[in-house]
Amino acid sequence: MKQIKFYSLLIVLVLFSSINVFAYDFEVGGIYYNKGSNNTATVTSGDNPYSGAVTIPENVENGGITYVITSIGEQAFENCILLKSVIIGNNVTSIGYRAFYGCSDLKAINFPDNIKEFGNIVGTSETFKGCSSLTEVKLGKNVSAMGSRVFQGCTGITTVTIEEGCSLIGYLCFNGCTNLQSVNIPNSVKSIEEYAFSECSSLKTVVIGNGVTEIGNEAFRDCKLLSSVVLGEEIRSIGYRAFYNCSGLKTINFPDN
Repeated sequence: MKQIKFYSLLIVLVLFSSINVFAYDFEVGGIYYNKGSNNTATVTSGDNPYSGAVTIPENVENGGITYVITSIGEQAFENCILLKSVIIGNNVTSIGYRAFYGCSDLKAINFPDNIKEFGNIVGTSETFKGCSSLTEVKLGKNVSAMGSRVFQGCTGITTVTIEEGCSLIGYLCFNGCTNLQSVNIPNSVKSIEEYAFSECSSLKTVVIGNGVTEIGNEAFRDCKLLSSVVLGEEIRSIGYRAFYNCSGLKTINFPDN
């Protein structure tokens, strides 16, 4: 009898876990929101997956109250495979963990200058991991750091623009971006972490800014077309296998330090 009750309970739990429960406070124009403090709101997931072209406004009105849209929440657009493009309002300052994870058809997204962070800088971000149709990334000037796995597996990206002000390019940040061809690391970046650009098999040139003091283990591993590297003046350490299997590497410029 106890065994029957156990299996009955197990079946109930499995069925319950298979039901998608979306928690949101209100919906306006097909976008779902959760309320924050001081009349702010966060974009979240809802009853229907996002698709096509989505515009996130700067402000939205609900119940006679105007809310300022300040963030895109964790997993808000995760696996919305029919999402094509996103325009983000200028009041958004952060984009959460896995916010656009697996949006394989996302081709275009703007990053307003007010955005400061992607996901969890200390932990795993995976904000755009697997967005294989993205072709160009131009980050806003106030992004302070790039956490781990932010653009991992974004195989369509060809160009990346990182503005001055960013201090960190995190673990596996651009790993597997197989169409990325060149990258300029600004002077504000202090550290390029492990595997940050590993397996970027089309990467040909890298210019590393004067602020970078360390390049992590296997940071550029398997970048087979990489032909030239310019190291900044403050570089102090280059990690284990940092340029392992970069078989096309012809020149690397080491500063006097």
